[in-house]
Amino acid sequence: MIANNMGIEPYPSALRPGTAWLSVSAVKNTVALAYLATSIAPALYLPPVMLVLMLMLAMVEALFLQNPSAGAPYVPRATALLCVMFLSAIASGLAPTEVFAYQAIRYDSNVFYSVIPLFVLGTGGFDLRRLDRWVHNVIICGAIGYVTFPLVGFHPYESHNAAGGFFMVLLAYLVGRAMVDGFSGRRLAIAIGTLALILTDSRGSIVAILAAVSYDRFSRRWPRLALGLLLLFVAGLLAGLVAAYLLWQDMGAPIVYDYSDFFSVSDQLPTSAFALGERPGTILHRLLILYPMAFDLFLQSPLVGIGFTRFDDFPVQITGIPGVVAFNTATPIHSNLHAHNSFLHIAAENGIVGLVLLFLFIRAIYQAFKSRDLHSPVAIVLGSLLFASLTEHRLTTPSQAAPAFIIVGLLWTCQRARRS
Repeated sequence: MIANNMGIEPYPSALRPGTAWLSVSAVKNTVALAYLATSIAPALYLPPVMLVLMLMLAMVEALFLQNPSAGAPYVPRATALLCVMFLSAIASGLAPTEVFAYQAIRYDSNVFYSVIPLFVLGTGGFDLRRLDRWVHNVIICGAIGYVTFPLVGFHPYESHNAAGGFFMVLLAYLVGRAMVDGFSGRRLAIAIGTLALILTDSRGSIVAILAAVSYDRFSRRWPRLALGLLLLFVAGLLAGLVAAYLLWQDMGAPIVYDYSDFFSVSDQLPTSAFALGERPGTILHRLLILYPMAFDLFLQSPLVGIGFTRFDDFPVQITGIPGVVAFNTATPIHSNLHAHNSFLHIAAENGIVGLVLLFLFIRAIYQAFKSRDLHSPVAIVLGSLLFASLTEHRLTTPSQAAPAFIIVGLLWTCQRARRS
């Protein structure tokens, strides 16, 4: 025991931040690793338990151990984005309890769940090699579980995209680390993770990690050319969106009320959507119905959007000044309907303000990491998540965003510990 001027120790030496393996920070970081492991089977609802433990330990640090802040530069940007989302929901007529109701967290408000690791991680000592070993083991065990769990009647994931996104994040981290320190000791985990990702049949996840790795390598050799091609790619997407929106209007602006309810509007499409099969049909419906729906909602309130969680509230009741600032004041539904594109979904619900804050938030994460051994895995993980969000609403999904932000938070912990 070490006494202060009053003769009383403020806290036991074993709990002094960053001084012992049993410190609160060390336990919190271990719980974060446990979150990754329990995410192998999210249907068991163990990841939320790990998150609650992380929050409790962070509160102990802040209130009793004089260690209140992780000091991450992306935290203020994340806070601003969440505040805008919450305030827009209130402005649309929702009560605060409605925003955080179970059904809202289950579908719309899960962004508040997914970003918590960024706020609570960053203190204490942490070894990068420990994260390497942990992700290595989790991805192997996760792949085994993904194949064997269904054989005994247990399905750990509710959708193949959720499983694909989880393996995408872990695989992206391993590939990012291998691009810096080599593939020695990582080949088995990368091979098994790749096989698991292919087995999930999540096309968006597979394409996303390939795109993220390719862009990262390309941008390191030809940064200006890479940026130009990226801007050209974005311009092409916007042009395609406008063309799809005009065609959608010509079709009579058909609306679906469930993300899988495509057959009810198939007769309004210019061609047979499912002539080439169900999977190509769903792509066509996203391009010609869901994306134009989101763009139309954005145009009705381009500055601040129609209100957070309001994308799926139909029939739409626009209140305010349409085309400037207006909100959807319809009765909240909290269904599984979304734009199948994170950027369009956020644009519809939070407008230009939400998109700008989102990009500033992502940019702050990239800028927070200086050394290449930390920046490369962050770049590949976030790049994969961003590319995958072009075809799914993944930026807020707990099965993908939360593990990605766990990794970001632990890497920030590692960088902060190095500086100390």
